[in-house]
Amino acid sequence: EFIRTAPPIVPGIQDKNSKPDNEFSKAKDETFLSKAEAPAIIVFESNKDKQEKDFPNLIIIPLKPPSLINVLEPKPKTLILFIPFMTFGMVIGAALRAAGDVKTPMYIGVITNIIAIYLLLGLVNGQYGMPKLGIVGAALAMGISFTLGTIIQLYLWVAGKLVVPLGKMGSFTKERFNQLITVSYPAGIESIVFQFGMLSFFWIVAMYGTEEVAAYNIGVNILMLSFILGNGFSVAAATLSGQFLGASDPDAAYKSGYQSAGMTMLAMSLSGLLLAFFAEPIAWFFIQDEEVVKFTVIFVWIFALSQPFMALEFSLGSTLRGAGDTRSPMVITVIGLLLIRVPLAFLLYYLEMPVQWIFATLIIDYFVKGILLIARYRSKRWMKVLKVSS
Repeated sequence: EFIRTAPPIVPGIQDKNSKPDNEFSKAKDETFLSKAEAPAIIVFESNKDKQEKDFPNLIIIPLKPPSLINVLEPKPKTLILFIPFMTFGMVIGAALRAAGDVKTPMYIGVITNIIAIYLLLGLVNGQYGMPKLGIVGAALAMGISFTLGTIIQLYLWVAGKLVVPLGKMGSFTKERFNQLITVSYPAGIESIVFQFGMLSFFWIVAMYGTEEVAAYNIGVNILMLSFILGNGFSVAAATLSGQFLGASDPDAAYKSGYQSAGMTMLAMSLSGLLLAFFAEPIAWFFIQDEEVVKFTVIFVWIFALSQPFMALEFSLGSTLRGAGDTRSPMVITVIGLLLIRVPLAFLLYYLEMPVQWIFATLIIDYFVKGILLIARYRSKRWMKVLKVSS
């Protein structure tokens, strides 16, 4: 839903007065499956003129049969080749933020994105003397840019120019390795649970139709500013809790978590309400379809009302993770997303309730998770999960 949500994609929308042909119906179903791969509207050539009229501000990618899945399939296969380099970059960036250096990852991220945009234009469209590779070019552009960013980070690390020094001989002990596994595997499981839950929820929304899917994606992207603010505070919360506990100052760690939660709730609530007030004109900018705009406005308002509770997940959840307690956020995510939101959404769909009720399950999900996070935080047991050795 927030930073882990894919870029906006809106499946091609047919004229409601026309009869859907087999080609379009097949494309619509496959577009739902390929949500995470498409940053634009994908339609068949027979619908291209109508889509350019309905979506004047977005990119139209006309395709011919066969299926979208066959067209998009090379991208993940190509990106797999770059996963080791991306992993190194993610680890170094996370270590720098945990040590309090948030500027260096930001600067490297800016450089990486500039390179990515240049390569995207070149390798996808065949500009700047580069070959025109289409979707494979997009994957190569992202992989190469992230790899170059990782190389910059590795160089700075080996050269001793980062706040996190290179480890000395014998610093990687069995105890430290066990700590690494203990902290990392719940976080990995939480990511898998989150992706599975989001895919399941998206599948339920998709069963309502194309307009509802379009509204969901556009609404998420309208509120992206709020998510970005929450992500910034989450990094600060994790950093402060880890540093204060490392300095044997649990009272300061506890206080910093509450301060982060308060500021995050204020920032996300105000930005969410502001975006909700202007949801309709922003939605019209994305798409010229009255039905989609109506659903988008409803979704944005529902999501905006859930921002205070979502802020607790950003702030308190990150505070717990920064202290080494990654198991509690994992369990809370399972409860809120897999045991409450998805089953409740499916039940409402089964009862043939309007899609607004499906969207409203977001509030229940984040409210429950917020209450559970507060309870865990107030217990202070999260401070004793990770024993820091000298």
